Amino acid sequence: MSFRVWILPNRNQGDDILCFDGKRTFPLRDRRPRGFSHTIPNEVLQRSQGLPLYSYRAAVNSRDQCVFVCAKGPKDVTGRTSFIGILLVGEFISSKDFQLSVDGLAEEDRTAAETLNKRLTDTTDPWVISALSVLDSQTSQTTITNVDLDRATFSHSAGFLLQNGIPVKKNED
Repeated sequence: MSFRVWILPNRNQGDDILCFDGKRTFPLRDRRPRGFSHTIPNEVLQRSQGLPLYSYRAAVNSRDQCVFVCAKGPKDVTGRTSFIGILLVGEFISSKDFQLSVDGLAEEDRTAAETLNKRLTDTTDPWVISALSVLDSQTSQTTITNVDLDRATFSHSAGFLLQNGIPVKKNED
């Protein structure tokens, strides 16, 4: 069950989460990993400064991992923020896998996708550093997020805390 897709902004506030696999746009519902969330959690948005990234890695089954990174996208039809993300599901995934092609994306999605691709190369951005740490971690069954979540409804670990609105690496003591 290996696949790589863009999770597209829900600009029209439809019921389906749409994704793009490089050839076609389709609803994620048939391939949606259990527990998958396609946005940045509210507590991260409320406590962050700048342009937050959210990433997580979770086991899908005994072999495959779900790895996701998400950023703010364009405004939806109501003027609220929508989100764009990259979702990879497979056996061995690292940050090197996270440059997806924007070819074939609709123009309104292409700009947000290009911005996210470019941003993931900025290794001076604390949000990128925290997101890439999740993408490169090798976990078995633990869900890992880039920043600690106080209000999470699932068990997880994180290598970074939000301090003054930006991710700061936790002390290893």
